[in-house]
Amino acid sequence: MLSEGTRFNGLGLDERKVEFVGIFKRIRGRLRRKEYPRRLSIEPPQPLPVRPSTSFATFDFGLTDRYSDHPGQGLTPRTIVSIYREAEVGVVSRQCDLFDDIIESDGHLRSLFEGRTSDVCGKEWICQAGGTTPADVMAAQKLEAALRECPNFDDLLEHLLTSLRYGWAAAEIDWGLTDNGWCPVWFRAAPHRRFRFDEKDNPRLLTPAEQQDGIELERGKWIFERLPGRVIASAGLMRTCSWWALFKRLSVRDWVVFGERFGIPYVTGEYAETASDEDKTTLKTAVQSLGKDGSAIFSEACKIAIHSVESGGRSNDVQGALVALCNNEMSKVIAGATLTSGEGTSTGSYALGKVHQSRAFSLTLRDASRLGTVFARDIGGPFVLFNGMAARPPLLYVHVMPEMDPLTRAQVADIFVNKLGGELDEDQLRREFQFKAPTGGALKGVPKPEPGSPTIPPPAQ
Repeated sequence: MLSEGTRFNGLGLDERKVEFVGIFKRIRGRLRRKEYPRRLSIEPPQPLPVRPSTSFATFDFGLTDRYSDHPGQGLTPRTIVSIYREAEVGVVSRQCDLFDDIIESDGHLRSLFEGRTSDVCGKEWICQAGGTTPADVMAAQKLEAALRECPNFDDLLEHLLTSLRYGWAAAEIDWGLTDNGWCPVWFRAAPHRRFRFDEKDNPRLLTPAEQQDGIELERGKWIFERLPGRVIASAGLMRTCSWWALFKRLSVRDWVVFGERFGIPYVTGEYAETASDEDKTTLKTAVQSLGKDGSAIFSEACKIAIHSVESGGRSNDVQGALVALCNNEMSKVIAGATLTSGEGTSTGSYALGKVHQSRAFSLTLRDASRLGTVFARDIGGPFVLFNGMAARPPLLYVHVMPEMDPLTRAQVADIFVNKLGGELDEDQLRREFQFKAPTGGALKGVPKPEPGSPTIPPPAQ
């Protein structure tokens, strides 16, 4: 029993009890509110201000941002259901911590998310004009020049793609006056657990002054990406993958127990009905010594047998089959296929592999398109308005392409230039094929003869 004066995490037991009771009442109150509707998307945004705000809402909470009670440890189905219900009423911090714990402890799951993010992030990108007028082109050029100088724009794109896990991702925009006008100079990525969602499912940021209900996201200061769904908190892919990750974890646990208990031969002893207590004690000691030391002595009246577990057949690999099933289900949810993230349940075929690759590339195109849409809404639109430009918002285009071997890629470039009359950037081709510009003697290919020109025979040897 703890004494009355015992302290826990800086609070007395009575104070801690009051805090927990308050949290419980707030959650219960939200659960009882059944009258407010759930929409497929947030309400239309408020009008943009004429000038960007220079204040900041994102602060470092210190230990509060870093603290986690690790709900993924000792995870049970009851815990998942409880955390999901809490998130559906707007309190999402424990759900974010749960997703972090699960991803951290599952290598396959983490690889899937990293792979889908890397398919878009790190690729070449440009700002496209929203229209064809000179003002549209100039706005895109100025915004791209400013973003090229922004140190963490690539980090922003990677942060926005974490919406695949949680259902949303947001960053505060630091606008600064540069040679190109009012432009983003820094992006403050907000931790996912720092958000609350009100009765209308609108996001609110927790601040040191508003740690309970949070503040509204100021229009023009935030870029907010979300997945489609009835409730933002339940739109992330981890809402589905958490169950399969739990089943996989339980299967691996049973597999380890099976390996520890039955993975090695075990020793048994037999004694006759007429054996004395001394013979039984000697037999027991011999069995223990044989299992521990590998050698023992015993009476002729005793019999010792060593048994090995029979192996073979899928029925003797139940845990392995369950783990493979869980991995395949998570691959389907995140990558849209199984043969692009592993060997799957079978070797498959070349044609089937192509189908899975095409499905995965469709998701990559969708991710890049979604980034372009949120970019035009939250960065391109405010940019032209803050600078008083009569132009359409610039668009973000990420260069994503299907996987192909270098030879096929070179053949496509050759057809595009020599047969279709197109133009290609030499620097781009050198980067893709890893050919640096010559610094010494340059090797040049033999020019092809013009059609109809006489062929010059090679010199005689």
